[in-house]
Amino acid sequence: MAGNRLLFLRETWSWMGSVSGFDPFISAVEALPGVASTSVWVPDKIPPAGLWERIHERLTRPSSAPRAPSPFTAHRHEWITHRVLSAMSAFRDAVGLLSAGENQYGGVFSSAAPEIRSRLVVCFHQPPSWWRLHWRDVSLLNGLKAIVCLCQEQQDYFTALSSTPVIMLRHGVLHDFFTPEFDRLPGSPRLLFVGHWLRDLDVLEMAMNSIWQSRPDIELDCLIPIHARDHPVLTRLARNSRVHWHSGLFPEQVRELYRQATLLFLPFIDAAANNGIVEALACGLPIVSTRVGGIPDYVPDDCGRLCAPGDAKDHACAVIDLINNKELLDRKKRACRRHAEKTLNWKDSAQLFHDFLASLK
Repeated sequence: MAGNRLLFLRETWSWMGSVSGFDPFISAVEALPGVASTSVWVPDKIPPAGLWERIHERLTRPSSAPRAPSPFTAHRHEWITHRVLSAMSAFRDAVGLLSAGENQYGGVFSSAAPEIRSRLVVCFHQPPSWWRLHWRDVSLLNGLKAIVCLCQEQQDYFTALSSTPVIMLRHGVLHDFFTPEFDRLPGSPRLLFVGHWLRDLDVLEMAMNSIWQSRPDIELDCLIPIHARDHPVLTRLARNSRVHWHSGLFPEQVRELYRQATLLFLPFIDAAANNGIVEALACGLPIVSTRVGGIPDYVPDDCGRLCAPGDAKDHACAVIDLINNKELLDRKKRACRRHAEKTLNWKDSAQLFHDFLASLK
């Protein structure tokens, strides 16, 4: 990769704090010695155009815009793509990295000239189940410089689908921010549930009802964006005063939820990597989750318990077994932090990515 400029297309989300998500990976790559980079940010909304810009856009607009291969691609993604393409044309050796491929690899990028696409590295975050349901044309994965994925199941899937080189990078976490407080005095047992995407809410509800029959003293904290709460399961859970609701928190407040919890309880329908999982590990919070998708790549046995998909009884028993065994729970807390420090380091992922690009012809 020596001599190449990296051009990053970056994106953040309002419900995700500044210390969460994939963007710290790009910062870690930028910090590597000898890396020259430029960043372009996807805007929250398209800025208003002046009169001459509107006239130019109308005159140069193609009769039929290329269709995006993903339903996640919005007009603002296609709008910013033209700026990235201009930069890649200006820097003939530039390698572009799309940080959220399901959003950013839209109709404009996928129909770009082969010479441009051959310099694109695209990171994908969704599991193969999402791809089978939603991606419109897998042939558009061919001809890219590389595909970055975040779990073994993704890597196997993309390797079988495409001739493009594929690398798996572990989703890291900011260890200096997400830290444990092992000396904190224990309070009443609390479970923490975070997020909404591909979460198994049916298992959550059935498991909690079973858990409360055995341990009615357990509280449940739900960190779910307000816009994602329109689900009958959540309405039923909200009738219970032992369930507490959180959204729009500062990063320090999110960290406090991890620190005060007894377990992260996160049933999944499917997943690749997950922010809640890696942040809990860094905070020394043991995990009860589902053995599906990429979750086993991130949660070893000594950090919690992974349960059968769709099996609420299995999830409930795992929670009760761990909460009732304080000595085992304490061992798992320290194992979580050790595992995060050893395997979930953004600097290591950045160096692996740098070396991988250097190995490509």
